[in-house]
Parts: sequence; structure tokens; C-alpha cells
Amino acid sequence: MSTTTLLITGATGYIGGSILSNLFESSNPHVKALRISTLVRKQEQADLLKAKGFNGIVFSGLDDTAAASAIIRGLADRQKATGNKSVLTHTSGTSSIGDRPITRRYTETRVFDDVQAYLRAREDFEDSFVLEWNYLAKES
Repeated sequence: MSTTTLLITGATGYIGGSILSNLFESSNPHVKALRISTLVRKQEQADLLKAKGFNGIVFSGLDDTAAASAIIRGLADRQKATGNKSVLTHTSGTSSIGDRPITRRYTETRVFDDVQAYLRAREDFEDSFVLEWNYLAKES
């Protein structure tokens, strides 16, 4: 049986680090049998991961479109050569929910709806009902 290789980018970030930590702490024999490589930006990060049993690869980053394309082409080539399914799972970090995500433009976070107008109308109706009730109670 061949060893399954897993490549994790962003292994020192929030999402990648959480995944890597869970894999490291797993007692599942299939997880323990994985050959895990990680892409990191600094040599000291690669050294730390190597000490934990991972293959740390220093890489400038996925901002390089050619490098990202090479990863995808490599997965396709591997699948053709081996017949084994290649999978790329992409997640995005917290920058996508920030006020200024990667686009560097402000993202409107407010949701506009008519709930406030409805609540005001309901309050006005209830207030008028109470006033009418009080008026009728005084006349009796």
C-alpha cells in the first residue's frame, strides 16, 4: 500500500495550524501513516515542523499565481500518472470576514431591512390601543 501524501499550505496560520495540530494529536493509524508536507514562509517555521515529524518547505507564498497554478497542475499530473484521486481543498482565513478583506475595499456589514419600520408601526398600534382602552375605561 502506498503512502498518502498531504500538503498543507498556511500550516502556521489559524486554519492550517488547527488542522495540522489535530493531525499531529490524532491516534488514528490512517492519519499517523500520512506523509505530511507543509508550506511555510520562514526557515525557523520549517525547522520547528521538521522537529515534529513534518516536512517543512520554505515557500514565498501563494500570492505568486504561477506557483499556485503549478500546485494545481502538479495535482493533475499526479492523478494522471498514478490513477489516484488528487484533492485540493481551499479555505479562506479571517481576512474574508474583515472590514477590509483582500480586495482592500470596505465591505458593508449592515443588513438593511424593514424590521425597524415594522416594530415602530407595531408600537404605535399598541400605544394607540392602550390609549383607547384607557379612554374607554375612564368613560365607564
